[in-house]
Amino acid sequence: MPKLALALLLLLCAAPTLSAQTRIATKSNYKNWGWDAVVLENGLITLAVTPRIGARVMQYDLGQHASIFVNERELGKFYEPLPDSLWHNYGGYKNWPAPQDPWGWPPPPILDGAPYEARIEADTVDSVVVWVSSPKEKWRTPELRFERRLSIYPGTSRVRVAQTIVNEGERAQRWSVWEITQAPVHHPGLEDFENFWVYFPLNPQSRYGERGVRTTMDTASAWAGQVAPGIFGVRFMPLNQKLFADAPEGWICYVDEGEGYAYARTFALFPGEEYPDQGATVEVWLNKDPLYLEVEVVSPVKELAAKGGRYTFVEDWWAAKVKGPILKVNPVGATAGRLVVHGSRFTGQYGVFHVGTARLVLLDARGQVVQEGAKHPVTPLETFALDEAVNAPKEAVRVELWVEDGQGREVGVLDSAELAR
Repeated sequence: MPKLALALLLLLCAAPTLSAQTRIATKSNYKNWGWDAVVLENGLITLAVTPRIGARVMQYDLGQHASIFVNERELGKFYEPLPDSLWHNYGGYKNWPAPQDPWGWPPPPILDGAPYEARIEADTVDSVVVWVSSPKEKWRTPELRFERRLSIYPGTSRVRVAQTIVNEGERAQRWSVWEITQAPVHHPGLEDFENFWVYFPLNPQSRYGERGVRTTMDTASAWAGQVAPGIFGVRFMPLNQKLFADAPEGWICYVDEGEGYAYARTFALFPGEEYPDQGATVEVWLNKDPLYLEVEVVSPVKELAAKGGRYTFVEDWWAAKVKGPILKVNPVGATAGRLVVHGSRFTGQYGVFHVGTARLVLLDARGQVVQEGAKHPVTPLETFALDEAVNAPKEAVRVELWVEDGQGREVGVLDSAELAR
């Protein structure tokens, strides 16, 4: 067994488990991929990190449904990073420095594919944290280093990804964190590309004009445009083309419409700060060979001081069983059908990111609760279709859909609507 895998195995065996449903293990030749992996599970999701090939996340599954593309042509392979290395596309999730122009192509070989150090950094009743760290890049972005922390939690599909870029050089540098996830675009044995979509909110004041996006091929039918008011849809086609958008809210969502699974990213936006790629905050790449698409999020460009200057950009990943178009994402869930009031009947369609309960809450003009509906069990593994009759008191002016976790703690408001009076 390689020294890295043995060290990880000893660390993980020594650590107590988070709960009866949360498991952490280092697995040799995981899924017969030919790589050892750190595997985290909580009964809802499975996350697999492969330290030997740039600490890529090669698995983020909700139940048995996969959201990450694995390139079978590269299974079990390892390459020594060299200054003239070709790019070896394993698939998965990884990070590069942005903007791309200073380093061109291929990506910085050490940051992209060298063996990373890995360890379990924390293990508590609330979360488990896996930490990975790259060697310093020598060639394309000299003296840069990456660190990454990935956290999972009980009772939710959430994964927190904190990506840190570090300048170990003698001079200050300016860089953005570029987060890239390759996703499947067809089901086995099929070319059902029409089932694979990406959704994100459009900026009504976009720097890219009325259309709200910038693309490398304006005529591509993959750029479906507004599939709902304020929501842009990308339908996969094998094109080798890219889209850039300055989304006004920090979310983007990939959906397998055929099976009805949604995988979202949420992140902070920093209005007024400089972003790479002419101000893009989210990007989508469509790839022809092999077949996949990329969901990409970029941070602002930050000044990294010499000798250890660092910047951390945080994403949260979420997954739920629900079809699109996705109209809204927040840390509670993904909305596919907004909360609508039909007299005394309330309806909506959601993918909830937490195991627990959802209930309607009616509020008066002061924000005080005046009526509550029934508690509905919710889980990321099932679509939540709300259809409930509640008699609203005359003082009620607003309705909210609240979600609690399995311990009865408030998670947040999934959706809301005003009541006509």
